[in-house]
Amino acid sequence: MIKALILDIDDTLLNAQGQLTQATEAAIAEAQANDLQVILATARGYRSTAPIYRQLCLSTPAVCHAGAMVYDFAQEKPIKTWPLGPVIGRELAKLAAEHNVRISAYVDHEVWFNQMPEQPLRKDWVVKSDLAQALAGKSVLEMVVVGEAAVNTMEQAILASQLASQVAMGRWQEQGKTWLFIAQAGIDKARALDWLLPHLGLSWQGAAACGDGTADLGMLQRARWGLASPLSDPLVKKAAHAPFTLDPEEPIASLVQEILKRR
Repeated sequence: MIKALILDIDDTLLNAQGQLTQATEAAIAEAQANDLQVILATARGYRSTAPIYRQLCLSTPAVCHAGAMVYDFAQEKPIKTWPLGPVIGRELAKLAAEHNVRISAYVDHEVWFNQMPEQPLRKDWVVKSDLAQALAGKSVLEMVVVGEAAVNTMEQAILASQLASQVAMGRWQEQGKTWLFIAQAGIDKARALDWLLPHLGLSWQGAAACGDGTADLGMLQRARWGLASPLSDPLVKKAAHAPFTLDPEEPIASLVQEILKRR
């Protein structure tokens, strides 16, 4: 029996307009009322995940930062992380400086930039002109580059360096921009869920997972039912496996109904 529903956020839980529909919100409420544990697994950080999490009145920890962190919103703290570590963080900062690439690093509860970001600084955003020096002895959760040209430059620089075997690079298109997420090698949503599901008394055999991007492939393949959202990458659609198809207009609502009907 399916006891857990694992959902990506962008282009899965949210529609193409970045909206949470009334039908989706009602379906998540019905799922929880029927003891179906809803787990968010997203590339977003915990800060940008929080509004959606709270709107849906969820209770389970969420997989954030593409699997580098499991965050417990009830305790308001991470309960498990897989950081890059200070040495790799410093080397990435040096590489970015050499190629004049703007890069950000997630350090504790702040985001450190080596150059002023395009958007106005938030309270938790800090500019460090010598980011490599600032990261000395600091644990870095992940590092991020935004923009097609900058991502291409940084990706190529990493692949040509000794860091290539020490990091995992996830490249995504979101909000009309190209993003490069750099985490510890081997870290992804599926690995974080390998830890979280047993922590919650759950298993992959009792889970349904839905996502749209290649970062979701691992969790879709492990889950008893792996489903591709209507906005999915072709590779994700090919990997999907379930005894039913989703309603293209309200995929999450139809997914919840199928799970409850087949219990």
